[in-house]
Amino acid sequence: MALRFNQCEEIKSFLRTTSTIIDLYESKKPEFINNVINWFKSAETILENNRLHIVSQVGACRGNLLAAQRGIFSDGDTLKGRLTKRKNCEGVAIRMLTDSVELINATIDSDVKRFEDADKLCQIIVAIADAKQLFATIQLIPSHEHRMASIDAACTTDQDIATHMFNLKAIVHKQDALILLEQGISRNDMA
Repeated sequence: MALRFNQCEEIKSFLRTTSTIIDLYESKKPEFINNVINWFKSAETILENNRLHIVSQVGACRGNLLAAQRGIFSDGDTLKGRLTKRKNCEGVAIRMLTDSVELINATIDSDVKRFEDADKLCQIIVAIADAKQLFATIQLIPSHEHRMASIDAACTTDQDIATHMFNLKAIVHKQDALILLEQGISRNDMA
């Protein structure tokens, strides 16, 4: 199932929270394990809401961590130095977190690339429209819905942009195309 733009952004944003958890590990904070477990719960909720099949694999990673907290370790976990329950649990937590992040990234990778390609097309469309001043009055439309409809109409009726717009809508959903175009117009206005 192809993700929509907002779904992909939600997942990417969530994955960026991983560095905060790694900071806890680096600082040897005792709340590290609980934060990893909460991260897994949040990941499962996001994946379930977006109907991604990997939710079960991420849930299994959380299960491995919970088992480690209870003193049950898989054969693959080898640690150096003085072994303690906390050290074992933290090792399992880091491994499960890494495995889950890699799995989620691999799952959304094709969608991320698709939106990157769509964004490149949007940059072309915005550059052409800017040169023709197609969006000059559109920004003055107060209603977001009407502004989006005007952007769509301007892009699909202009001879120089229509083919690019058709290609954009072939790559992503029409609403995602308009979101990306609006972002492109905003970036262009700020430049």
